Amino acid sequence: MKHLHIMNDDKFIEPYIRFIEEYFYFQKHKFIILSKNNKNSYYNNKKNIFQYHSKKDYLKILKDLYLTDNIFLHGLFNRNIFIILFTNPWLLKKCKWILWGGDLYSYKKRLKKRKLKSKIYNYMIFYVIKNIEGIITYIKGDYKLAQQWYKTKANYYKCICYLSNIPSYNIPKTNFKINTHNKEHIFIQVGNSADPSNNHVEILDKIKENKNENEKIKIICPLSYGKEDQKKKVIKYGKKVFGKDFVPLTKFMDLKTYNKLLSNIDIAIFNHQRQQAMGNILTLLYLGKKVYIRDDIVTWDFMQENDIKVFSFNNSNNDLLDEIDSEVAKKNRKKIDFRFNIDVFIEEWSNIFNS
Repeated sequence: MKHLHIMNDDKFIEPYIRFIEEYFYFQKHKFIILSKNNKNSYYNNKKNIFQYHSKKDYLKILKDLYLTDNIFLHGLFNRNIFIILFTNPWLLKKCKWILWGGDLYSYKKRLKKRKLKSKIYNYMIFYVIKNIEGIITYIKGDYKLAQQWYKTKANYYKCICYLSNIPSYNIPKTNFKINTHNKEHIFIQVGNSADPSNNHVEILDKIKENKNENEKIKIICPLSYGKEDQKKKVIKYGKKVFGKDFVPLTKFMDLKTYNKLLSNIDIAIFNHQRQQAMGNILTLLYLGKKVYIRDDIVTWDFMQENDIKVFSFNNSNNDLLDEIDSEVAKKNRKKIDFRFNIDVFIEEWSNIFNS
């Protein structure tokens, strides 16, 4: 076994494994999914895909870590994996961390923990990240933050990581249209989940301030992910301010349905104070939408470096609800398609597997 992948089960994991099967020598890869058996027929029909969840299973993982040449950690969230790597530090020279976002940005929360047990665990996390062989991400700013916060010596591997970051792979070309405000309503997406990091209330207040009396709007608010109490708070506030024009989406949609929804959005506003919602943002830009993000996060820097036009939410003025210029929208689409496409995806993963 040459490549061992350790991953939580998420919506983009199965497409990733299928991609490996289609474009690479599949039998050189073993996939360990840290979840209870979810009766996924694709997983269950493959001899090199395992779903582990019991404490005994971690002994099997430890054995596999020694037997493989390369270890790919898809997100660093699992306490037991941290403990295994801390107590077997010589394995770290084989480990590459595919950075998800929350695993990196939990740094600030970790610093606030005062209990001895938490401090010991945090020491393990810092040691593992500091000494890991490589970090895989397409956002160099996140890698630099890992260097700054964890003093990591890891090598940087630029990679799109998952198919969900390739809009042209997931969306038919016929879906591209520049929406104009000639239609009855302006459709505005607010955030991408019920997580408090979306800062929904601030966005809703700003829309209210900038909305003209005669403008008809529909606010589309994805809330399928996140805690129920937070969903209720956002819905209550949204309905209070905008009534029936606030449309919460509380049920999970498959990717095809969700992308169809995004194709009807005019303006999308994200108020995360860190890199987040990149799949949404890339898709919306590819579809020619006007996208607002904060200008004090690494996502903004990434867009500037790649000459992709996004708008500042925290420093915006009264043009919040103005439509995007059609030429800007077309240019954004070309830039996204140039950087995020299946050929680049295959090339980047080939380079990593051969490194």
